[in-house]
Amino acid sequence: MVTGDSTFVEERAGWSDEREGWTVARRRSARTGVLDWWQAVIDETKELIDDGIDRIRDEEDRLADDVAALREMVAELSAKVDGMAAAGGPSPKSAR
Repeated sequence: MVTGDSTFVEERAGWSDEREGWTVARRRSARTGVLDWWQAVIDETKELIDDGIDRIRDEEDRLADDVAALREMVAELSAKVDGMAAAGGPSPKSAR
């Protein structure tokens, strides 16, 4: 006996759910759609987090380069100050 939206095979196998008007195949399709949607949300979230981590790493690399450049400048300034002190420039005590 075939009723409503169910097919003969679904009816014979007992897969028909006449109370809700949905067949097992349709419910499975609806669940698959929801699972696909959740999978897309998870994938997009993972990509967002990976991009954020990459940006942080890039920023760390840039900061490391800036720190290295500043160290070089400090070393150059220290060398100039040492050279001026060795040349007999004014001492800090006599500058007061």
